[in-house]
Amino acid sequence: MTLPLIQYSKVINKYCIRYSGRNANYVRQLKYVRPLIEKEFKDLEIHLIIDNELFSEIKEETNAGCISEFSKVKYGYIRDLLFDGKNNPVIKLLEESNIVLSDAQKLEFFQL
Repeated sequence: MTLPLIQYSKVINKYCIRYSGRNANYVRQLKYVRPLIEKEFKDLEIHLIIDNELFSEIKEETNAGCISEFSKVKYGYIRDLLFDGKNNPVIKLLEESNIVLSDAQKLEFFQL
């Protein structure tokens, strides 16, 4: 898909994390770690796009949406979170981003 430069300049800093799975714990964990991601990457707007059935978990959040209203042209990058049958995709995202949870944060994170 080609994106005109003028439109690209408007979306370049919009990073979309899209989760289309049905695990509500992952959605709650994403909601929990989002401020940590935003703190680490201050120049990015972090957007969460979630499966329609779980959208109620994040509907009050800023820059949140459901998959049925999703449009690729609104974002500079789209990161799909996928469960590989073994590893927690939210933890994988944190590891890829070099974000380390404190012991207290880990305790909260795993209780969500």
